[in-house]
Amino acid sequence: MNSNEATYKNSKKVPFILRNIVLVIIILIATIFLFDRNPSNDDVGWVAFIVFWTVKSGFDFIEDRKNGRKVSAIINLTLIAIGFGILLWQMISFLSL
Repeated sequence: MNSNEATYKNSKKVPFILRNIVLVIIILIATIFLFDRNPSNDDVGWVAFIVFWTVKSGFDFIEDRKNGRKVSAIINLTLIAIGFGILLWQMISFLSL
């Protein structure tokens, strides 16, 4: 294994690690808000779960496009659209109160 191959493998690991760190932070925020004693924070926890779902689908969409998996990319794009729709609906209902 020469240094170019090692550098290439390390450059592939960094985005994967950063992606997982972002997803873990979002899931921790969601669980903190869902399982605290204040029941009014449950809405924030569910919205954080929807954000997690949307962000994970976005990362999967990008990966599927790179690897040429068109059907899976379309499914992930649909999940992203549904996630944004739910987030938009929650934002509108929150602001209309």
